[in-house]
Amino acid sequence: MSTPNLVMISVDTMRADRLGKKGHNGESLTPAMDAFAATATTFTAAYAASNETLFSHAGLFLGKKPSTFGPLDYATYRLRPDTPTLANRLAQAGWRTEAVVASGHLAPLFGMGAGFQRYQSTTHPFASFQVTVPEALRRLEVLSAGDRPFLLFVHGYDCHSPYIKPGPLHHSETPDYTGALVNQAENPLFWERLTDTAFFPEFQPPPLRTKDASFLDPAMFNALAAHAADPNWPREPLTADDIAFINGVYDSAVAYADTHVGRVLQAIDNLGIADNTVVVLFSDHGEDILAHGAMNHRISLHDENVHVPLIIRAPGLAPGRRDELVQLQDLTAPLLTSLGLADKPTFEELGRDYVFAESMLGEQSIRSARGRLRAHTAALAGPRPPEPGPTLELLDAAGQPLPWTDPLADELWPQLVEAAR
Repeated sequence: MSTPNLVMISVDTMRADRLGKKGHNGESLTPAMDAFAATATTFTAAYAASNETLFSHAGLFLGKKPSTFGPLDYATYRLRPDTPTLANRLAQAGWRTEAVVASGHLAPLFGMGAGFQRYQSTTHPFASFQVTVPEALRRLEVLSAGDRPFLLFVHGYDCHSPYIKPGPLHHSETPDYTGALVNQAENPLFWERLTDTAFFPEFQPPPLRTKDASFLDPAMFNALAAHAADPNWPREPLTADDIAFINGVYDSAVAYADTHVGRVLQAIDNLGIADNTVVVLFSDHGEDILAHGAMNHRISLHDENVHVPLIIRAPGLAPGRRDELVQLQDLTAPLLTSLGLADKPTFEELGRDYVFAESMLGEQSIRSARGRLRAHTAALAGPRPPEPGPTLELLDAAGQPLPWTDPLADELWPQLVEAAR
């Protein structure tokens, strides 16, 4: 067998619990991903290194926690061209390395093109697979006809706000909803004006402007909370139908992403390279969907925001389901093994007792099979606090709060302190 290729597909902002979820018609939202999973290994307890696109992808391609390469700050976080990313490792070993990404937080200015000999980013930020997949299919055909193994990285923001997609899947999971949110939902800022089960029409999210670009300031959550606490600002409470619509719009976006991901997976089969291509299907983070007060993933490191789908098909890797804890940044090493560039570790050796995540808002988190400990960096600076508080939270595996006296606190506290160093 010739040297394997590698195709990596990032479904930005897709929650793990949407993989295989039944839609309003009783059918799966993700038939293409489901069919792929039947031929591959599904890691049911995979977690991202961060709850942000840039930093999560950086952790994956670097094989280390993203803060290893600098503070998690959009204004300053830049990878150098010689950063030892997975793409650089493969390029140096003779692979052809290409990417087709949907700009936004993977725009070239952040340096995520390190090691890619061709890094194509859409002109429109936060674009759909509808834009990136056609070009990815063209490049896949060219690369598969070449004389070198290749890495192709494909990315789309279909599950990212504002979620509304063109065509028949436009809020297809809530076809009977005719409420006020139908038109408002197409405005990206609508989603940043939701908190505490209410819509605040006059809230203006503060921008974060750098010399290169402008993004929403991470401080927006504090600003929104202050706005919501002021009774002088108008609010529009969300009804049960509104909340069902919001969840349905996200589910529709997942279904939309699945159709395009299916085109890439089908092309790999049609080109006759499936038996000699490692395929990694994953997401960089999830989405809160009002579970903790916002329509965003940046707000916290709860499971909703860092538990992600991960499906791998590789020559010699038996299909099936793996339930042990896995973190995305651990993939780099076994990927190199599967491509013949290392002897170990293998995919079979993935899995650990604890997974760590970090946030640009200063939050650090550690998770075991039993639960999660979340803490702000400031809470980790000294001895263990006598009780939890606003910046310290202990949760069970289902995300429910636990008392600080639970033995899990004794287990996770030293693990978090060590991992956060």
